[in-house]
Amino acid sequence: MAFLPWFVRLDASLSGFLPFERPDSAQRQQYGPLGRLMLSSGRELVPDTWVLALALLGEWEGRLSLDGEAVPHSQAYLTTLSLALSWHVTRTGRRSRRWPKHLARGGGMNRDARLA
Repeated sequence: MAFLPWFVRLDASLSGFLPFERPDSAQRQQYGPLGRLMLSSGRELVPDTWVLALALLGEWEGRLSLDGEAVPHSQAYLTTLSLALSWHVTRTGRRSRRWPKHLARGGGMNRDARLA
């Protein structure tokens, strides 16, 4: 949704994964479902030239399973807050381009690398 010079965007997704066989252990592994939600908003600082945006992202992944058994404490999450500045560059005789610069900070919970 956009009401110039402001915009707001909400994205949501849910992913599922097929099982696969690990070559190192010959176990059948399947990642848990992954949910993702992002809210972003921004404003044109200079019409059709400079845009400043702020986004908040959250990801949640369910437990993974090995040979059909859920692995305890194997779920994970991630949160990220990012700030982006983009500008529109026009050159004579060339297509126009938008050049973004990003600053992101976040935190989350990871799994034991041997499980993934």
